[in-house]
Amino acid sequence: MKKQTIQLKGVYSALFTIYDEELNVKKGAVHKLMKYHQENGLQGFYVGGNSGEGMVLPVKTRMDMLEAVMEEKKDSTIISHIGAATLQDATELLKHADKCGVDVISSQIPVCIPAYNDDEIVEYYRYLSSMTDKPLLAYINGLIKGDVYDVAGQIMDIPNMIGVKMTIPNYYYFERLKTMNPDMVLLNGPDESLLAGLVMGADGGIGTSYNILPDTVADIYNYFVQGDMDKALVAQKKLNTLIASVAGKNIGHWKFFLELIGFDMGYTVAPATKVDETKRKEYEKVLGEL
Repeated sequence: MKKQTIQLKGVYSALFTIYDEELNVKKGAVHKLMKYHQENGLQGFYVGGNSGEGMVLPVKTRMDMLEAVMEEKKDSTIISHIGAATLQDATELLKHADKCGVDVISSQIPVCIPAYNDDEIVEYYRYLSSMTDKPLLAYINGLIKGDVYDVAGQIMDIPNMIGVKMTIPNYYYFERLKTMNPDMVLLNGPDESLLAGLVMGADGGIGTSYNILPDTVADIYNYFVQGDMDKALVAQKKLNTLIASVAGKNIGHWKFFLELIGFDMGYTVAPATKVDETKRKEYEKVLGEL
């Protein structure tokens, strides 16, 4: 296979999956949320990742969600996360994403990630590469126990691997990776330090909080590109005010902010607990101050 090339510059929401208590995807609600993101400056969507509850939802729900997203794609870039608890599920999701015509396929390795050594992690991505000719985006987070820089370097030797979503707060790695691989796509994972990632070489970012404040995230990126660091920092601080209020809470709390501004966010699977009245008032106050 030839080395794939695709430009992934900009900001992409780690899209929330919206479904009912029977785990049926609520297409209309998904489309409404996508339009909100599209109209407020986001370049695309990362579908089925941790923010999309991919690891706790059935394969069918994940497939239905991706199909709903593709219906509202328009000019957006669609990155499908196919990582799963088993290699068999990941393979099934990969084949489905390929068939749907997504732009990029991404994956964490199966969920017992601390049990895998560096060679096994690289081999997993080689396997994905053998199964598709779509551009691949690796997903590296702090659970990797080996040499993150070395692992990422080896991954980039895979034919259709275009880059990495890096969800670690060590921006030395960002700078080194981009310097050594200037053509790679490097997307920032930590929402709270998007601006830092951009400064150190990231091409953009993927984030949970982008669902709620897409215009603020777009401001961070656009002001950075324009060289207006003061305004970019103001926007980052605004985003961080939101993040600070909900950090460490289950995904239902993040979804709840969107309910407060008029979106149907459906259900959140157990054992995630619902937002209580105290938290409701606290989150209403945070939104009012943003």
